[in-house]
Amino acid sequence: MSVSTLVEDPEARLDYLIEHGVLVERADGAIYGTADFQATREVYEDSYLDQPDDAFVESVASVFDLDRERAAERVEETGITREELATFLALRSHLEDPDRTRDEVALMAAMVVGVEPASPVPDWLTELDDEGFEAYLDEHGDVVVIVFQRNCAPCDALKEDLLEIIDATPDGVSFAGVDGDEMPEFRRAFEVSVAPTTLVFTDGDLAVRLEGRKSAETLIETFDAAYGSAEVE
Repeated sequence: MSVSTLVEDPEARLDYLIEHGVLVERADGAIYGTADFQATREVYEDSYLDQPDDAFVESVASVFDLDRERAAERVEETGITREELATFLALRSHLEDPDRTRDEVALMAAMVVGVEPASPVPDWLTELDDEGFEAYLDEHGDVVVIVFQRNCAPCDALKEDLLEIIDATPDGVSFAGVDGDEMPEFRRAFEVSVAPTTLVFTDGDLAVRLEGRKSAETLIETFDAAYGSAEVE
């Protein structure tokens, strides 16, 4: 496939990514990264998602052979994100296609990030961000926060049980979700390295940490033990 085709034709890029095992279209029409590609991407996400601004600019400079000033301008002009940089590097490793140019891979990285769901947090669940999570915990006190990740089968399985779990939880408890890929400050604050992770806060303080998918019964029992005396607001 020619360079111009991949640069100019988004449908051709999508077909290329599916053909080369980067993306897969599910039965419901949603498009996700394949398990193999996600495993590669996670290696780079671990290195780049938490980078402070200065280190991120240095990484962009190194990857795209720019001086630091031009790299800073590129970040400002294009809005390249840490996730897109990690995805770019993962694509370059996964594809092993010497015929693909850097510009093509950059466009494909933006497409991979763009076609996936905007957030792994269910849209009916309060979603926290790095700027507001402390205020939310202070305000609500008794809170269950679940850290999700995209392309995470255990996270998807937990979401299927979540309404049942919430319905069985004592009144007065708030539930919120976190997009683990987008909240490095939250993950650092509570030492979260696994998705899903369920954090149980009582009076604003972390009381229980459950890593990985747990059964509905286990979570209900945990919440009942932590919040059995929670009062209705």
